[in-house]
Order: sequence, then C-alpha cells, then structure tokens
Amino acid sequence: MHIKNTIAAATLLLATTACSADSTEDNGPIAIALLAPHSGPNTQIGEEVANVMNIVLDERDGMVGGREIEIVLIDSASDPETAVESYEAALEDPEHNIVAGFFNWHSDVALETMDVVADNGVPHFFPLGASGEINDKYLGDRARHAGWLKGWATPTKLGANYVTAIEDSIAAGALDLGDQGRTVAIYGEDTSWGRGFAEGMKTSLQAAGWTIVAEEYVAADGSDYTSTTTAFAAANPRLVAGTIATGSVYTFVTQIRGSFDDDSQPLIVADGLGWNSDWFQALGDNSNGVVDQIPQFATQDAQDFASGYRDRFGTDPSPSAGGLAYDYARFMFKVLETVDESGGTLDRESIQDVLVNQVATGDLDMTDGILMSRYVWNGDSAPDPVVGGDAFTFPVLQYSSGESRVVWPEALKASGANIE
Repeated sequence: MHIKNTIAAATLLLATTACSADSTEDNGPIAIALLAPHSGPNTQIGEEVANVMNIVLDERDGMVGGREIEIVLIDSASDPETAVESYEAALEDPEHNIVAGFFNWHSDVALETMDVVADNGVPHFFPLGASGEINDKYLGDRARHAGWLKGWATPTKLGANYVTAIEDSIAAGALDLGDQGRTVAIYGEDTSWGRGFAEGMKTSLQAAGWTIVAEEYVAADGSDYTSTTTAFAAANPRLVAGTIATGSVYTFVTQIRGSFDDDSQPLIVADGLGWNSDWFQALGDNSNGVVDQIPQFATQDAQDFASGYRDRFGTDPSPSAGGLAYDYARFMFKVLETVDESGGTLDRESIQDVLVNQVATGDLDMTDGILMSRYVWNGDSAPDPVVGGDAFTFPVLQYSSGESRVVWPEALKASGANIE
C-alpha cells in the first residue's frame, strides 16, 4: 500500500513508503497530495478515491521515472476552511516533498483551495468541483490559477442534457405532463455548486417553456427538509429538479415522496444521486423513477475495473467517484511520465509547465479512459474539459428497482427507452 497518513487524515491508510531527509533530491521520493472528503458527510467518496489511487500505483509499482511515489491524504471534511488548513499544513511539512495535488469533490472547497495551490506554485490535477464560480475565478486571473484544470464541466454545460431528454420523452409520448403541464420546482444545496446547477437548469427549462413555480436552497448536510418539500407539494409541480451533493439527498428524495400524494408524484431530477454506490440501499423504492446524469461502466475495460475493485475492496465503486478518479489518476501519471521522458525534473515547476502548455492547450490528451472516449482541454474550454459526445459527457438515466437505464443520448440508450 502506498498511501501515507497525515495529521489531518489520521484514521486513514498507512503507506509502505516514507519521505526521507533527501526527498528533495532528484532520486528521492515525491508526493502527490490527494484532496478528498476523508471525514464528514462524504467519507465514502474519500475512501473510494484512496482505494483507486492504490490501484493505479500498483499498476506502476509505485514508481515514476525511477522515483518512489507517496500519496499524502488531505482531508477536506467537505468543509472549505478545514481543507485549506489541511492542505497548507501538508505543504509546509518538511517530511513531504509534495510536487502536485490531485482530485477534490466540492465546489466550495475548490474555490478556497485554488488560492492555496496558486500561492505555493503547486499544479493540482483534475479537481471535480464544477461550479461556474470556479471558471470565473480561473478566467479572472488565468496566470495565477493556470494549474487548476477542472475534472468536471460547469453544470450549465451538462444540465441542458436533462431538458433535452425530458423534451424528447414528451415528444415520444412516454412522459405525460397531465394537468400540471410544464411546471417545475427548483432546489439545490446552498453552495456554489447547488446554486450553479440550479441556475443552469432554470435557464434550460425556461427556454423550453417551463414555468418555475417554487425555488428553494437548503443545507447540504440537512436532516429535515420537510418545510421545503411541503412547500413544493403545495405548488404541485410536474417536475422537481436540483442537486444535493451529499448523502442528505437521500433524505430529501424520501421527504419529497412523502410530501406529495400518490396520484401527484412529480418527476424528480436528483443530479448526483448515484455518486455514492449505496443509493439503492438508502432509498429503496423511493428511488424509482428518479432521473440522474451519471457516467456508466459501459465498456469492457470499465466493467473489468469495477469487478477488480469489488474483488479487492468488497464494495462496488461509483463511476463518478471511483471511475473518474481512476481515469484522471492515470492521466496525471501520463503527465508525470511526459515530464520524465522529456528529461525534466519531477518538480512543481516542470509538472506545471506540461499541465499548462500541453494539457490545457489540447496537445496532450487521454484516449484510453474507461468512462469517456477522450479527455481533452483547449484554450476555449479551460478550465473545463471539452464537452461533447466524443469527449466529456454523461448519459441521462432513470432508476428503477435498483437498476438504471440510459434514456439519453440516442446512441447509448436502448431502443424505445425514454423518461416515464
């Protein structure tokens, strides 16, 4: 095992490697800071990503360019202040020779830790925080934040897919709007991610002729949403659409189901419901009919990864956490190998140079991922990856009895599959 404890992640996995006093020398160990929620409401995500990093390290015998790789776990605890303190402490610790950072889950955490890596000249690979506010910060000072290329596109670019899938299903006669018509209640966790997703959905829905009849923003870690769900039931929309990026989404969906009468149950878009692999264990039949947008383990390589993960760790990985972490960790190592093969030193400056001048420009991409056909950035897309059917995109799916079926795009769905 190659993952090392830090004070901020004291309950996590131990490494077989350790930085020595000569760790800054060209042949000494180098460290990658793995930023993820290793405690708090999204601990499962952190555990899954740490497991995936061990898989990727094992594929490379824990080495790049003859140098030992150490992974230093940085616990965000799903809290920006905690993430900043933990990251700064790890970067200042002389025991670690941190040359780059990797991953991240929350948009609010990203907005704060962007400054930490910029202040320290640390390239940070493919964080998943997606809010448009991150794009604004990046574009507002591109030179300062050049090392922060997002691993998840802003929600306005992906949320429109829901509306396309819904409208296609209406046109096909599969989705009946009833007396409610095109009415929608919008919700979101009260964070930059939740509000950004909601704004994107509102724009796309209103352009398609939908009327917003209610709108509420709620605590990301809430345990009682009945005031919101009761208000939504009173507005009686045909659609309830939004996102909560924590396990509290299970409570929200359950309380939506309980607040509406059986004969007026709305169609629910719960973006990210399937990010955790235990969604059906938590929700059971309350998940039936919920619409989500999640990458799938569709290819044979992806299914082999999922099977190998299950055999090793005893649980199923989620595509959004484990699957993306696997692809992005391998892309990160491709960058490190590019630095080494060019004769450069595996230090922050050389790694940042490849990230900025080859990855961000589209000159270095990845086409052997298990989830997407291509991971690529360019000057127009950055900090987002390029979005499209042959690049970064998620299928829209609908859940039933613990299974999911793709309902969009046409190329991926089964014949006649629509939202019902």
